[in-house]
Amino acid sequence: MANYTFLPFLRRGIVGLLNSNVEKDRLTIPLRLQVIGEGETLPPPIEHPIQLLGPGDITGLNHQAIVRTVPRAGVNDFEANFLAAIEFYDEDFTWRYSPLIPDSGKLAPWIWLIVLTENEYLRVTGVKGKLPAIDITSEAMLSAFPAPETTASWAHVHLNFEPEGSTAKALGSSIQQNLNQNPNLGCSRLICPKHLRANTSYRGFLIPAFEKGRKAGLGHPEADVAASSNSQISWASQEGKLAPNRFPVYYEWPFSTSLEGDFVDLARRLSPLTIEEQNNLAAATKLLDIRDPGWGIRGAKGIIRLESALKLPGLPPDSANELDDKKLLGKKIGLLLNLGIVAQDSAEAKGTPHPYFKSEDNLTEQSNLDDDPIITPPIYGGFYRPGQPLSAGNSQSWYEELNLNPVYRVAAAVGTGVVQKDQEELMDIAWEQWGTYADTRKIENRWLFSEQLSKRMGLKRIQPMVDSTDPVVQYRATGFFSPLIPTIKKDGTTTQKMVKFTTANAAMPSTFSSAFLKVTRKGGPLMRRFEEKPKGTFFAAVKPLVLMAAMPTTAIQGAANAILFWLNSGAASSEHVIKVGLGGIEPLKSAMSLWLPYVSMQRARVEPRNDLHKSTMAELWVQISPENTIMSRFKSMMDRKLPTNIVAADGNKPPAPVFREATYARLAERNTDFILPGLEKIPQNRVAILKANNKFIESYLVGLNHEMAHEFLWREFPAPLNATYFSQFWDVRNSTTPKQDIQPIQNWKSNSKIGKHGIATGQAGSEDPMVVVIRGDLLRKYPNTEIFMARSTWDNKKAGSHKLVLDVNEQSKWVDDTLDLRRPIFSARIEPDYTFLGFNLGIEEVRGNAEVPGWFFVLKERTGDTNFGMDLVAEPSSKDPSWDLLTEVTENQCIQIESDQFKTLPRSGKRADQVASMLYQRPFMLFVHAGRLLPDFI
Repeated sequence: MANYTFLPFLRRGIVGLLNSNVEKDRLTIPLRLQVIGEGETLPPPIEHPIQLLGPGDITGLNHQAIVRTVPRAGVNDFEANFLAAIEFYDEDFTWRYSPLIPDSGKLAPWIWLIVLTENEYLRVTGVKGKLPAIDITSEAMLSAFPAPETTASWAHVHLNFEPEGSTAKALGSSIQQNLNQNPNLGCSRLICPKHLRANTSYRGFLIPAFEKGRKAGLGHPEADVAASSNSQISWASQEGKLAPNRFPVYYEWPFSTSLEGDFVDLARRLSPLTIEEQNNLAAATKLLDIRDPGWGIRGAKGIIRLESALKLPGLPPDSANELDDKKLLGKKIGLLLNLGIVAQDSAEAKGTPHPYFKSEDNLTEQSNLDDDPIITPPIYGGFYRPGQPLSAGNSQSWYEELNLNPVYRVAAAVGTGVVQKDQEELMDIAWEQWGTYADTRKIENRWLFSEQLSKRMGLKRIQPMVDSTDPVVQYRATGFFSPLIPTIKKDGTTTQKMVKFTTANAAMPSTFSSAFLKVTRKGGPLMRRFEEKPKGTFFAAVKPLVLMAAMPTTAIQGAANAILFWLNSGAASSEHVIKVGLGGIEPLKSAMSLWLPYVSMQRARVEPRNDLHKSTMAELWVQISPENTIMSRFKSMMDRKLPTNIVAADGNKPPAPVFREATYARLAERNTDFILPGLEKIPQNRVAILKANNKFIESYLVGLNHEMAHEFLWREFPAPLNATYFSQFWDVRNSTTPKQDIQPIQNWKSNSKIGKHGIATGQAGSEDPMVVVIRGDLLRKYPNTEIFMARSTWDNKKAGSHKLVLDVNEQSKWVDDTLDLRRPIFSARIEPDYTFLGFNLGIEEVRGNAEVPGWFFVLKERTGDTNFGMDLVAEPSSKDPSWDLLTEVTENQCIQIESDQFKTLPRSGKRADQVASMLYQRPFMLFVHAGRLLPDFI
């Protein structure tokens, strides 16, 4: 609220000259006009009262005066703890036709806002007035309006700046100046004080606030309208009669409230997992029985734990028995997989004994592999390591670890299953990309033809001019290049400056025009006449054409100040005739000195400017060469239309299709246990911190790429089989620095480990990133909530309490702060209401300890529309008002600011600006230390 200012009212114009109220008549201002003249008898001053319009004169409202309703029309999830409101563009509109004058900083508005449920009013038909009308039921009349004398407290001016000045006059001048310069900096607002009921349909009605306005809107006679008191509120009872219940309507709109609370309430509902919930999640780990994996493999006796894309931090590592079982199984799997590396009908296979079958000729010996071929399990990543056998040694690379560790073989197998399930959809995407590529190649071939043709023409026509040292040829080259000078991209270079200076300052710039160059072309009719050289020596230093082209334009010191002169033929010119007389030689000398500048020609030669250097011409030719113009234009045009990598680097090889989607969604669709086992065990409105499992994610992505290559091979799709088609697991569209989750698989080093090829966290081989999982109503209703991690510091180190390092009052500086604030590097959403956010932070770093304060997890409400209301429940440390502190106002009743209970609320007041400041809903932020979100068994 740093730049918001609330005013109790604002009036403009001569209405500010009013100093007293009147009972029933129109408000009038006496006008005194004094005519002032010179030399005349001054007439007496003219006095005439000016009558001002009031609510009794208003029978309609231009809806363009309304800039916003709160909530907007048709909204069906408005927060029930907020108050409905309506805003007007003009800052004085709410009080413009009020028949009263300000009193103690308060002024009643001439219009009023009510909200009613569908059963609280009836439409009135056949009304003679100019406005539609409603009848409010007698029960609703008891709760639809506040006390009549408090209307001034619910209308205020909203300014988006802070006025300057120490006095009322200075403040008023500052407000007036700012609004005159930018009228968009302010508006007027009317708030309905009715406490809304949750999950209810309402309709807002803008009605007259004064009885005169009500009667005028209903079409009452003018005498009846004038008989009403100026101060009579439209819903107040009068002279012992019941309050009127029929009202004209200036404007209306529908909306509904939601069953859920506002941002503050929903954010405060979030809590960490309990110890029991943490244990339930840890116990949900899926198990794999490896005692009989098939293919006759035996030996492993245990059950091992499967992994998933996310894992609970702090879980105990595999037991010794699990490690032994994995190692034994991996060794036997390796022997089986290596059989599939060589062709089983080759000469090498004839000498390889079969692992399962005996020879028919000798039952004591194994048969050869070529006699009984065996289909072996897939070798994941084999397209990237063709023909490389698997080693079950202690030092395993990613290739061995992926294929010999049953846990990661399962992850890769899940990836192959995803491709098999969605193969038709994926192939459609691949063929669509191929179609785009094929169309591009057709266009590219046309551009290549244009490039080659232009290159040949350039070598024949332009290159000789560039290489020539003949001044005439250089001159023609300058003329040829002159139209291209504005297109030279390297502005400010020596080349451009020289060419521009030469062409702009030559004696006759028109000689560089295309028309002149055509006339003087070599071999043309005109130039053939000059083939015979004239006798004698006339300016032999330069050739005739060069002289004509570079005639000097700057006079030498003391010479004539013009190069050419002319006479008007057929008429006598008196422009320079001077009457000399017979005064001797001196007058003649003076006359000649005046005449000489107009008829003299320069006798001294001005040195011609240097011709363009050969290197300059060469650089120009480089810049306009077909290689740098035609194909660069083609690439820039294609970059705007085609997906990344669609144009192959090698024009003879087709590109690999690229699937940019976040593949976690296909994995979750298959089974959410592969994202996190027991995900459904996380209750509503919970927040927990997990870790990404890069080993599982990389294995899954290798499986996707492996099976996609098999699909391309089977369907004879023209694509390289060792490319990386899938490289994205998480969704990085909302990240400030989006990166792929893995490097291209073909670039993985042979000795690297699985899980060390990610680049989403900023560098390969870094720690598994931290992931925050949120399940609750908050993000379902407010999906654009800002979520980030903020560094904490000690508030009281001995007590273990923390505080934020960042200054809450200077949030504009938070955007560029990467030291004390970390925003998500990736995200994921899984139905029905799970949200995952990844951060480039370690678990121990955010948790902190006795010496390190750790980090806060922050939920921040995005700044948007201005709302007014109260919190549902008061927090012990909060200084904001709440509905539970105002028990006298139940649902569907209006706030009464004169009540004793209202006066006890935090920041309460009676003036409209005080009420607005009190009820204004500031953007809310929730800070939770990461240590509270981590499992207790870490």
